[in-house]
Amino acid sequence: MTKISEQVSSHNRIFYWFFMITLMTGLYLTTKVNYILFHSIAELFSVVVAASVFIITWNSVKYIKNPYLITVGISYLFIGILDLLHTLAYKGMPIFTDYDYYANQLWIAARSMEGITLLAAFVLLYRKQEARVGIVFLCYATVTALLVSSIFYWKIFPICFVEGKGLTPFKIYSEYAICSILVVSSILLMKNRSIFAEKIYRLLLLSIVYAVISELSFTFYIDNYGISNIVGHFFKIFSFMMIYRAIISIGIEEPYALIFKELRVTNENLQKEIELRKKTEFDLEAEIITRKQFEKVQQNILQRFYLMLSSMYSGVLLMTEEGRVEFINKAFCDAFGLKEKPADLVGLESRDLLEKILPAFQDPAEAAARVRKILQHGEAVKVEEFAMQGGRTALRDFVPLNIHGKSSGRLWIYTDITEHKRAEQALRESEQFNNAVLDTVGSLVVVLDMKGCLLRFNQACEAATGYSAAEVLGRVFWEFLVPKEELEGVRLTWERLQAGDFPNAHENHWIAKDGARRLVTWTNTAIVQNGKNYIIGSGLDLTERRQVEKDRSVLAAIVDSSEDAIISKNLQGLITSWNVGAEHLLGYRAVEMIGQPINRIVPPELHAEEATIMDSLRRGLSYAHFETVRLASDGRLIPLSLTLSPIYDTSNTIIGISKIARDITEAKLASEQIKAALAEKEVMLKEIHHRVKNNLQVISSLVSLQSDNQTDERMRDELNDVRDRVRSMALIHEKLYQADDLAQLNFADYATSLLHSLWRSHGTLAAKARLNLELTPCELPVAAAVPCGLILNELAGNALKHAFPHDRGGEVTVGLQHDAVTDMICLKVHDNGVGLPDGLDWRQSRSLGLRLVQILAGQLRGTVATGTGPGTEFQITFFLKGTQA
Repeated sequence: MTKISEQVSSHNRIFYWFFMITLMTGLYLTTKVNYILFHSIAELFSVVVAASVFIITWNSVKYIKNPYLITVGISYLFIGILDLLHTLAYKGMPIFTDYDYYANQLWIAARSMEGITLLAAFVLLYRKQEARVGIVFLCYATVTALLVSSIFYWKIFPICFVEGKGLTPFKIYSEYAICSILVVSSILLMKNRSIFAEKIYRLLLLSIVYAVISELSFTFYIDNYGISNIVGHFFKIFSFMMIYRAIISIGIEEPYALIFKELRVTNENLQKEIELRKKTEFDLEAEIITRKQFEKVQQNILQRFYLMLSSMYSGVLLMTEEGRVEFINKAFCDAFGLKEKPADLVGLESRDLLEKILPAFQDPAEAAARVRKILQHGEAVKVEEFAMQGGRTALRDFVPLNIHGKSSGRLWIYTDITEHKRAEQALRESEQFNNAVLDTVGSLVVVLDMKGCLLRFNQACEAATGYSAAEVLGRVFWEFLVPKEELEGVRLTWERLQAGDFPNAHENHWIAKDGARRLVTWTNTAIVQNGKNYIIGSGLDLTERRQVEKDRSVLAAIVDSSEDAIISKNLQGLITSWNVGAEHLLGYRAVEMIGQPINRIVPPELHAEEATIMDSLRRGLSYAHFETVRLASDGRLIPLSLTLSPIYDTSNTIIGISKIARDITEAKLASEQIKAALAEKEVMLKEIHHRVKNNLQVISSLVSLQSDNQTDERMRDELNDVRDRVRSMALIHEKLYQADDLAQLNFADYATSLLHSLWRSHGTLAAKARLNLELTPCELPVAAAVPCGLILNELAGNALKHAFPHDRGGEVTVGLQHDAVTDMICLKVHDNGVGLPDGLDWRQSRSLGLRLVQILAGQLRGTVATGTGPGTEFQITFFLKGTQA
C-alpha cells in the first residue's frame, strides 16, 4: 500500500508540475498577443487562488489551530478584492476611465496588506491567543473599505505612477518597505519554525521569498507593459500558490498531523511537569530537615527574647490566643501598682488582670471600654496616648501576633512618658516664643548650624519658597535651595562665614518648591549657644523689584522693535510716545510728534470719529481691530487696524490712551483677491457637479440598457440595483448643482425626489405599495448625504422587492428627523409587509444591500437598528458632527 501511495503521489507531482509549466508558458505567450489579456489572466488567477485560500480557511477553522494561518487565510479574501479592483482599473481596461493609474495605487494597497498580515499574524502566536475569526474578518473589511475609499472616493492615496516618468518615489519606497516587512516576516517565521509543520513552514517561506522577488521586480519598470512587470506578476502567482498549498495542507490534507504535533508538545510539557514535581518533593524533604533545625534555634531565641523583655523600661504583657497571661515583665507590674511578682501572674485570665490594673487609669470605665474595643477589632494600635492616676501620661501599643497567617497571641506595651511630656511642653513653649519673634519680621530669617543645616525657617521664608519649615529643617540649604551654577560661590561665602569673616552683604538665588527662582540679598551674623556656634541669616527678596526693572526694559525694547506703530496720548489727545514703527509707518519722527495733538494724523472728515473714540476710552472701554485710515507725512491715506486701550495708574485711574496701529493695505488687497478667487472656484465647482451628474446619468442609462437585454432575471435585478444606486448619487450632484450652497444639501427635498424616482422605476411593484413621507427639512453635508442617500435607496428598494409578495398591498413609510439640540439625524424606513424571515440575523446576511447599509452607516459613524411590530423597520442614527470630515 505504501508503494502504491508513493507511486500515486509521484504521478500527482508530475501532473502538477506539467500543469504549472504548461500554464505559465501559455500565460507568457499571451503577452505576445495582448498584454492586457496577460495581465487580466494573471491577476484573475491570483484572485481565484486568494478566494480559494479564504474559502478553505473559513471552512477549516475547527482543524487549523495555528492563529497565524487563520489570519493569513482570512486576509487573502480582501487582498484578492484589492487585486480584482487592480485588474479592473488597469490601464487599457474600459471601466475606470477618469484616471489611468488606479491600478498602481491598488497594487501598493494590496501588497502592503499582504506584507503587514504576514508580519502582524505573529502577534497572535506570541500571545498564544486563538484568532477570533469574526473580529479578524471585520477588521480586514474595514481596512479594505478605507483603502478603496481613499483611492476612488476621497482620492487621497499618494500617486504611484507618472506617464513618461515611471514610478513615483512613493511607489518605489513603498515597494522597498514592503520587501523589508516581508524579510522581517521570513526571519520571524524561521525563528518560530517549530510551531509549524515542516511542509507548511517551507511553503510559507517560499511564498514570502517569491513575494519579495515580485516586489523588487516592480521597483524597476517605467512602463506598465514592460518585462519587469511580467516577471513581477509571475512571482506573485508563485507566492499565492505557495500560500494556497500551505492552507490546503493544513486545512484538508494534513489536519491530523497538526493535532498529533500538538499532542506531542503537550506530552513533552507533561513530562517536564512530572520532573519538576519530583524535584519539588526532594526540596520539600530537605526543607523539613531544615525546619526541625530551625525550631531548636527558635527555642533559644525565644528564651533570649523573654530575657530582653524582662529588662525593658516599658511594661510588656504577652497574652495567649485563649486570653491567658503568657509573659509579663516587672516594669508592667510597677506601672500599674501590682504587688504580685510577674511569675505569679502567668496563666491569669485577661478579665482578672484587667480588674487589677483598672484603678491605675484616670478613667477606669473608659479604659475598660477601650481595651475591649481593641480586642474586638483585633487591629494593631500604635503609640496611643492615655492618662493615668497622679497626672501621669503613658503610651499604649497593641500588636496581634500572627504566625503563618494564624492568630497566636496578643502583645501589649505600656510606656510612661510623663517626664518626656513635661520636657516637651517646656521646649514647645520656648520654640513658640522664638518662632513668634522670627515670624513677625518681614525679612527672610534662617538659623543654620556650622554644617549648613537649617534649624529655623520663618514664615517669610515659607512664603518665598513654598516649602514648609517641616520640609526643610535638618537639610543642608545649598543642596536644594541654591542653583547649581551658583553653588561654588555660595560655598566660598559659607567658608568665609565659618572662618568668622562676615561680608556686608551678598546676593544669590533661591529655588522655590515650584522651580521658580527668588533673588535674595543676605546679611549674616553668628551666635554661640550651649557651646555651639550658629549662623543667622537675614535676607531681603529682590525678585519682584528686579523683575519690574527687567519688564520695563523688555517692554521698551519690544515697543522700539515692533513693526506696528505704538503710540500713547494723554486724555487731552496730546501724543506722549511715538515708537520707531510709527516713524516708518506714518513718516513722522518722534521729536516732531511728541506733544502734538493726535488730530494731526487724523483726516478732517474723521475728527468726529476720533472724538467719539476718546470719549469711550475715557469711560474705560477698549477697541480691538478697529479699521480706519490715517494721514501720513506725504499726504497719503493709509488703511490701519487700530487696537486702543485705556492706561491706568496704580490707583486704577485712567491717565492716558495706548494705541497700536497696523498697516492693512496688503491685507485689504489680499482679501479682495480671495473673494474673487472664491467666486471663480464656486462656478468651477458647480460645473464639476454638473459634469459628474451627467456622467453618472450616462452610467445609469448604460446599466439600464444592459438590464433590458438580460434574459437572466437575477442578473437583471442586480443591474437594476446598480442603476438605482448610481441614480441616487447622480441626484445628489444634480441637487448640489441647482443649490446655492455647494457644501450642504436639503436632504428632505433630495429624499422626496429619490423615492418618487425609485417608485416610478419599479412600475408594478411600486403600484401596490403606497409611499408615505414624514420628512423633516434638514441640511446635510455632502460627506453625509451620499452614504445616507445610498442607504435610503437600499432600504426602500428592499421594501418594494420583498415586503409585499404575491400581489399583496401595503405601505412604505420613510421618516427623517433632526434633533437640533444634539444635532442627531434619524432616518427610518418602515413597511407593513411580511417582515424579515424567522431566525434571520440581518447583520450576518450575505445580501450585498444589507452589507452595504452596514458599511455606509459605519462611514457615518452611526448605528443601524431594527424596529419591533408587524412588517420591517430599519433605523439609521448618526450625529452630524461626526460626518464633517
